[in-house]
Amino acid sequence: KERYKIEITGEALIIVCQNNDPEAVRGLLDAIPTSRKLEVLTEYKSTDGYFCLHQAAWKGLSLVAKELLRCVSEDAGEDAVLSLLHCRNKNTVVYSVYDQTALHLACGANGEPHSHTVRCLLEGLCDSSISHLLQQKDQDGNTAMHHAARFGSPDLVCALGLDRLSLESRNLVCRVMNSEGKSAYDMAYEKGNLWTFEYFHKFFSDPSGE
Repeated sequence: KERYKIEITGEALIIVCQNNDPEAVRGLLDAIPTSRKLEVLTEYKSTDGYFCLHQAAWKGLSLVAKELLRCVSEDAGEDAVLSLLHCRNKNTVVYSVYDQTALHLACGANGEPHSHTVRCLLEGLCDSSISHLLQQKDQDGNTAMHHAARFGSPDLVCALGLDRLSLESRNLVCRVMNSEGKSAYDMAYEKGNLWTFEYFHKFFSDPSGE
C-alpha cells in the first residue's frame, strides 16, 4: 500500500513540476516519508525521460527547482542535494543527447539556457562541490561550462560561479575536453563569443580574477 502511494505521488510530482506549481510540489513532497524522498526524485521520470529537477532546469522553473532542493536539503542534508544534482538522464526518448545533469540542461544542453535556474542549482554549495559539478560530462563529453561557452551569454557564464573557484579549479573546469577534444575555452573562441573567451582568459592570467 505504501509503495502504491509513493508511485502515485512520484507520478503526480512530475505533473506538478511540469505545471510550474512549487506549492503543489511542496505538498506532495511532504507526503513522502523522509527516507524515501531522494529515491522518488531519482526514480520517477516524465515521458521524455526527465526527472523532476531535470524538468525544472530544462524549462527554467527556478521556484520548482528551489523547492525540490530545499526539501531534500532540510530532510537529508547536503550529501542528498549533491546526489540529486549529480543524477543523470539515462533514458531520454525524445533527444539523442543524454547522460546529463540538471545543470547541463539549465545551461542549454537541450534548448535555451536559464541563468537564474543555474544560480538556484548552485546556491549554497561549497566551492569544491561546484568545481566537481562543473567537471561532469554528458554523453558528448560536454560540461555545463561547454554549453555556457557555446551560448556565450555573460549572465549565464557568470552564474556558474567561476570567480569563486581557485585558479587550479578554474583551469580544470574550463580545460576539460569533450569527445571532440575541445575545451569550453576552445568552444567560446570557435563560436566567436569574444566576451566569454576573454572572461576565461582573464582568470587564467590573473589568479585574483580582477
